[in-house]
Amino acid sequence: MHSWRTLILPYLGEQEIFDQFDLSQRWDADVNRAARETVVDAYRCPSDTNDGATTRYFAVIVGDGIMTGDVGTKAERVVDGMDNTIVVVEGPPEKATSWAEPLDLTADEFLAFDSETELSHHVGGTHAAMADGSIIFFTRSTDKKLLSAMLTASGGEPVDTGW
Repeated sequence: MHSWRTLILPYLGEQEIFDQFDLSQRWDADVNRAARETVVDAYRCPSDTNDGATTRYFAVIVGDGIMTGDVGTKAERVVDGMDNTIVVVEGPPEKATSWAEPLDLTADEFLAFDSETELSHHVGGTHAAMADGSIIFFTRSTDKKLLSAMLTASGGEPVDTGW
């Protein structure tokens, strides 16, 4: 199995790295070592202090979300609005992992970060990429019900961000 981060490399201008992967082998197979140990700048926050081939960008896996495991979601199924639907979040420093590892967060893991937990290297909050391509910054005090609603693609929950 391979990470969505591996599969989108060609769309990030990283075809050369993508071509090094043998997708018939596990992401951590020896044949994929050189590729997975390559630093991909797009998967690193400029505030990160670790200089390895790691990332803290995770999809949030939820039954009615954009990412539901190993399957994506077609745009027409995102009836809650692309601008209201979270695709990728920036996780806390201790969650850093190889960008090639197919590791993401469940909704429960994402929502478990409380107001005392540093979500990122950014003071007071963290970033999320929305389905429309925009990036939002939400604070540690953002209502968990709002964040939970923003994780679904067609849950029909009202989303009033006020930002």
